[in-house]
Amino acid sequence: MLRVGLARQDITPALGTPCSLGLDDECREVFDPPFVRVLALQDGDEPVLLLSTDLIGLQQRNQHDIKSALSAATGVPRDRIVAHGTHSHESPTVQVANNVPLEPYGLQFADPGYYRLFLERAARAARDAVAGMFAAEVSWGRGKVSGVASNRRILNEEGKARLRGSRPDAAMRAYPEGDFDPWARVLRFREADGPREVLLLNYCCHPTAAGGDEEWYVTADFPGEAMRLLEAERPDRACTYFTGPCGNVNPGKYVGDGQEPADRIRDVRLLGGRLAEGIRAALRETEPIEGDGLHFATRPVRMPLRQEIPAREDLEARLAEAVEVYRQAKAEGRRLPGGGDIRRLAHKLQLRAHTEGDFLPTEVAALRWGSFGAAFLPGECFLEIARALWDRFPDLKLVPVAPVDYTLGYVPTPETYGQGGYEAEVANVSEKGFGTLVEAAAAAVEAVL
Repeated sequence: MLRVGLARQDITPALGTPCSLGLDDECREVFDPPFVRVLALQDGDEPVLLLSTDLIGLQQRNQHDIKSALSAATGVPRDRIVAHGTHSHESPTVQVANNVPLEPYGLQFADPGYYRLFLERAARAARDAVAGMFAAEVSWGRGKVSGVASNRRILNEEGKARLRGSRPDAAMRAYPEGDFDPWARVLRFREADGPREVLLLNYCCHPTAAGGDEEWYVTADFPGEAMRLLEAERPDRACTYFTGPCGNVNPGKYVGDGQEPADRIRDVRLLGGRLAEGIRAALRETEPIEGDGLHFATRPVRMPLRQEIPAREDLEARLAEAVEVYRQAKAEGRRLPGGGDIRRLAHKLQLRAHTEGDFLPTEVAALRWGSFGAAFLPGECFLEIARALWDRFPDLKLVPVAPVDYTLGYVPTPETYGQGGYEAEVANVSEKGFGTLVEAAAAAVEAVL
């Protein structure tokens, strides 16, 4: 029988801690506490640990450090650990790799002290999850969610794209929902001889009801609110959440356009309640799953990069210029979120630090227990990647999860590049990236069948 354990730790930052934009984006207000959660699963010799945290993303440096910390705390091998950031944009940053190119200038993108706290709390959650495992009966369900997700890419008559932001004006909200996936997926673990219940939740939508602008607020956004509501209904229930591929899906149609904290909090609560209602619908329709052992596999993938990404030397020269612009702004008393171009250039430099030629080596992972499966994907994937995997494995109750390795950035569909728009402009992968990732993910899933 499958054994399961779930534990969480509060990772609320102190006021003044850098948020997702890093420079000039220090935390001023906490809407609700962010958490790091670790789900331990075991049906065989070694557990698998699935970490989910209310942060915008975990780069390759973070992945290495988290897996090392969890392995040291629990004895679980690093290659049986997955770490995922839910992609809430209003959250503290742990992207300490971006500090490296800023060291010569005496600047910091992420707070090393907060990063140490995050790793310590993650390790503590992992220890508690493994220590608290119990035998569980497993079931699966889906529930339809209304009034949360919408496709953010609006195409005009010429087939060119505009972006419907996470907090758009009324004119952009008036456009149709577009293509999105309405289903919340739920894997329910019920204690075989006790009252405890653990819910693994999955939904494909940017967690940006509070805003995609990465301002100085901290929130777990609508997934966090949904979990809070569901856990309040039963004292022995605990939830964890894994965001599905949503690079082109956000809640922009269903939020207001007010930018004040009260406006943002209102929409977090509103959309969190709607997601919770869809999950309750799923819980009313769950069906049992019988397992045949816990199967887990990882597969390497070399993601092809665009030729337009500058060389490291060019990026370093541009960074020096951006630092001068930032310092001038500070001398004039002006706020420059993200340090202007500094954030973008720091991201590109840490990407370049991991590349081999025109490829970024990363990995995909897959897990299966009975007819349930999960695929863990690098990058900010478009929804179509989830659809491709659902089509490839129609008999598997498959939960797609992205981003895991956040180093990669967007993974759009090939046609996106001709349509233009924000994602096409900033994507690091080439047009071949989508197909490369689908095939690698499918290979990982096939390895656990």
